[in-house]
Amino acid sequence: LLVLSHAHADHVLATPELVDLLAVRRVLVGPRFASSALGAGLLRYLEHAQVPGEIACAGDRLRVGSFEVAVLHPPRDYPAVIPFSLNDDSLVVRVRGEGLDFISMGDLQTSGLALLPCPLDVDMLVLPHHGRYQTALGDWLAPVDPRVLLASSAGRGARRTEHLLRGK
Repeated sequence: LLVLSHAHADHVLATPELVDLLAVRRVLVGPRFASSALGAGLLRYLEHAQVPGEIACAGDRLRVGSFEVAVLHPPRDYPAVIPFSLNDDSLVVRVRGEGLDFISMGDLQTSGLALLPCPLDVDMLVLPHHGRYQTALGDWLAPVDPRVLLASSAGRGARRTEHLLRGK
């Protein structure tokens, strides 16, 4: 299973290579993934490659071998009062099984975090938006104490996030 959080180039451009190299048989995307030209084009590629692009939204659950994948965000229908952005529409998944428990948050920002229930018992968290600093994340994470935080980039923004989360 390949999970594509949202249709921004830095999150999806490796998809054709991954499909070929890893023999991917299923791809999970959010309900508005095709709302951008890149997302629509990638879904056409997947159809041509005979790899189903499956739409998922909050509340969906699926099994992949011995792992359970729970979709936490986005909702099927985005609330009209919240400004829509591809980042805040990121597919957020929680994966559990074989002693592993982690959440991957795509590029979720303030509006998306406002809609996402805060898990109190997760072991590992892939920080949203590459670990970039955002005050809303600190508020969201305040009651959580994951053992591992992963940021997919380094630099000043990631260091500011670490200081925010560790209270430094």
